[in-house]
Amino acid sequence: MPDHYIRFIIRIICVALPVSLFATLFYYMFKRLLLAIKKSRNDLKQIAIDKGHVFTGKLVKTKRIIRSDPARNDDYIVLRVATYEYEYKGKKYKSKLCYEIVTWPDEIELYYIKNPKKATSAGNIGVPEINSWKFFRILFIIMTFFEFSSFYSNL
Repeated sequence: MPDHYIRFIIRIICVALPVSLFATLFYYMFKRLLLAIKKSRNDLKQIAIDKGHVFTGKLVKTKRIIRSDPARNDDYIVLRVATYEYEYKGKKYKSKLCYEIVTWPDEIELYYIKNPKKATSAGNIGVPEINSWKFFRILFIIMTFFEFSSFYSNL
C-alpha cells in the first residue's frame, strides 16, 4: 500500500472521526436543549394528538436504579424505570420511561411524532426521535471528502 494512502487513512482517523463525534455530541445536546422547553413539548404533544399518534401503554415491569449524583447534596439518586407495552397495527412495542417518582400508573398515554416505535410520555416527546446517528454519518462523509480533497491538492 503506497505511503500516501496510509497518511490519508491516518488523517481520516485523527481528524474526520473526532470532529464528527464532537459535532454529533454538540448537535444532540443542542436538539435536546431545544426540546427541553415546556412550550415546545406541549406543541409537539398537540401535534401528536391532532395526527392521532397517541397510544395507551400498559405497565409491564418496573425496576429501581441507583445512580450517583454529585450535583445534589445526596450521594446518589434513585430513579424508577417502567416499561410500558403498546400495540400499533398488530405489532407490540415497548417504551421505557425513567423518572424520580415513587409509583407508576398501570396505564399511561404515549405519544410519537413520526416513528411509532419511539412512542414516549408527554414529558419526553420528540427526544427519542433525534437521529444523531444519521447526522454523524453525513458529517463524517463530508469531513472525509474535505480531507480527501485537501490531501490530494497537497500532493
